[in-house]
Amino acid sequence: MPPKSDINKATWEESEVPAVCENCLGSNPYVRMIREKFGAECKLCTRPFTMFRWLPEKGAKYKRTSICLTCARQRNCCQSCLMDLTYGLPIALRDAALKMVGDGTTSVHENSNAVIKQYIAQNFEGSEDASLDAARRRALEESEAAKRLLQSLATSMPYYKQQLRQAAASSPASRLIKEKESADGKSNQAIAVEVSKLASKLPLNGTAKPPSDQTIISLFIMGIEEDLPDYLIKEHFSQFGKVTSVVCVHRAKCAFVNFADRKSAENAALKGSNPEGSGKLVIKGCKLRLAWAKPRSLGTTNAEHTRLGQIIRKAMIQRNYKEKHRSGNPSGKRGSPDGNNSAVEVKQLPLPPGATKTVYKSQQSNFEL
Repeated sequence: MPPKSDINKATWEESEVPAVCENCLGSNPYVRMIREKFGAECKLCTRPFTMFRWLPEKGAKYKRTSICLTCARQRNCCQSCLMDLTYGLPIALRDAALKMVGDGTTSVHENSNAVIKQYIAQNFEGSEDASLDAARRRALEESEAAKRLLQSLATSMPYYKQQLRQAAASSPASRLIKEKESADGKSNQAIAVEVSKLASKLPLNGTAKPPSDQTIISLFIMGIEEDLPDYLIKEHFSQFGKVTSVVCVHRAKCAFVNFADRKSAENAALKGSNPEGSGKLVIKGCKLRLAWAKPRSLGTTNAEHTRLGQIIRKAMIQRNYKEKHRSGNPSGKRGSPDGNNSAVEVKQLPLPPGATKTVYKSQQSNFEL
């Protein structure tokens, strides 16, 4: 028997696995725990115990055990959230319900004296702790009145479970998922439908050729990057005529340039392109395309702007690809390194025996994100 001065140190708890409920453990079956011997003081018996820390899900806060395994076995509760392991109820509510039916098998009398707390915990760790624990659980299972009461409390979803759901919903990981799936009350599918309607009204395949409708005095610009400010766009087109306004949405990678009259718009469409009339232009190193169009809405939320920007970027890539093939530079041929335009044949490796050429969904012409 150790000396009296070391009796508490001799009974410090050292465990290998914690007693944690499923809610605290998280949904990851490969959760990694950090084990620290005598890393913290038990909140109930004030003795040092083996503390465990783990990350329940990506983006969430680290969870840790706050009471020792002995106190958790005494109360049949989780070491982290202190909820009952069988019914998921707070131990205070569970003990009060058991007292109402005259069953106090799992209730533990709490003391304010630290020495008494340590004494009770050390006695529970004696030779009969396993038998006492088993007898306590058996008595609870045999008590039909206590079981019915606890089951009804567990299924009634009281206020504390609502708080748990609210806390889970406010976790960083849940917030990221909500931001991706919805914006301003709209689901991801609703945003896609809304943006598809917007994109169908835009001249993604338009040209710089003046339309027959004389009321159209605006140009639609595609391919705008974040580092291209509005004033540079206005300065570029102001040299061809009077520009009344520039409506630019950088996140959507497009803008509308509104002119004061039709002649100014025609000059900008013809002379503002390089080469003239091609609909292509470069402003501050940013490759753009222009087309005639009436001013329309470009979306109202960041999610709609982002989705529209993806559609415009894909449309520009497809147009460049088609023009390159139309100009006599098919796939598999590239310009020679010396700068001339003579085509160089690129040898393709033969497929292995029995293999077929794979065509991915993203390679189709009508593919959309």
